Amino acid sequence: MLTSAQDFRVTAQTGVDKLRAGDAAGARKLLEQVAAAGKGDAALFHCLAHACAALRDPDGALRAIDRALAMAPSNLQALLLKADLLSARGDPLDVDQVF
Repeated sequence: MLTSAQDFRVTAQTGVDKLRAGDAAGARKLLEQVAAAGKGDAALFHCLAHACAALRDPDGALRAIDRALAMAPSNLQALLLKADLLSARGDPLDVDQVF
């Protein structure tokens, strides 16, 4: 159970490290723990979106990237990821929706 700010930081960093190492499932589990506790920031949700995408969960990836964009609406990398996710789902890209 995560209880301190240090626990959240360590868990989030371990999740990012797992994502970088190719362990999307392990990353998702840890990042979701931090998010569920209300401690996620835009970067965490961006990483969670990448983990979900790697696990072929486009709905989860879109939910996560939408949360990242709610916190950082002008984040170009997050906007591009959202466009990629919508494109991969076969949704017609509505530029107003993404940008």
